[in-house]
Amino acid sequence: MTSVNIQKYTDLVGSQNAAKEAIDSAAGSARSRYITVVEGQDLTYSYKLVDAQNYIADGRPQNTTAYPWTQAEADARGISASDAADIIVGTYSAWEPIGIEIEKERIKGKDKVDKANTLQKIAQERKKAIDNLNAL
Repeated sequence: MTSVNIQKYTDLVGSQNAAKEAIDSAAGSARSRYITVVEGQDLTYSYKLVDAQNYIADGRPQNTTAYPWTQAEADARGISASDAADIIVGTYSAWEPIGIEIEKERIKGKDKVDKANTLQKIAQERKKAIDNLNAL
């Protein structure tokens, strides 16, 4: 996590921006404890989920040409497309509650920082938000 020293800022806006940057960084660190956080991976997860959901909704057809992400997962694991779809959807279902909680704490912390009207209050709200994210 990148450390941002908000004490170097003497104006509220600069301090708020630095605090929000630190909160975003803490949210990224929290996510990285649960999922792979590299450029493009979020899109891959999204594509895989939609593909697997479509495969399941379409009755788990034997011909998987229309479901390349699901079939790739199946091939990589040496399992059926049906089992791969279940794994993909199950993984998302396990991640979703923690992802939602991380996003809630990130937005809540940044909102409180925006509403803080002193440097001390900004620092307090920043610390509280980061502590909450680190606890997840």
